[in-house]
Amino acid sequence: MANDPGYLPYSPQTTKAQTITPALLPANNVHTVRITWVDLINNIRFRAVPLSSFQRLLAPSRPGVMIAQGAFGIAGITLAPGFGPVGEYLYVLDLSTIRLCSYAAGHASIVRWFQDMTPAPGR
Repeated sequence: MANDPGYLPYSPQTTKAQTITPALLPANNVHTVRITWVDLINNIRFRAVPLSSFQRLLAPSRPGVMIAQGAFGIAGITLAPGFGPVGEYLYVLDLSTIRLCSYAAGHASIVRWFQDMTPAPGR
C-alpha cells in the first residue's frame, strides 16, 4: 500500500485522556499513585505513593509533596553548578489530572506544578 504509513496515526483529536476522581481510585483497583514530574534535563521522575498515603495527602489546604530544589540539578550522578542541598519546592497536586496508567495495572498518575515552600518576600 502506497499510502500506508506503517503505524497508527496520532493526534490530539484521536487520543482522549481518561481522567478520574480520587473517590473512584479504589473502585478501579488502584493501589499506588505515581506523583509525576519532568526535571530540567527532561527525565520523567515520580514518587510511588500507596493509595492510603495519597488519600492522607489530600487533607491539607495545599495538597502536595516536598521535593528538594537540588533534585532538579541532578545530571547523571552529579549535581550541576548552581544547585545545592538547600531549599524545597511544594509539588502541588491537581486532582483534575488523575489518570489510570494503562502500562501498569493498579497504578494511577497525577501531575501539576511547583511552588516555593516559603513564599518569597513581597509576594
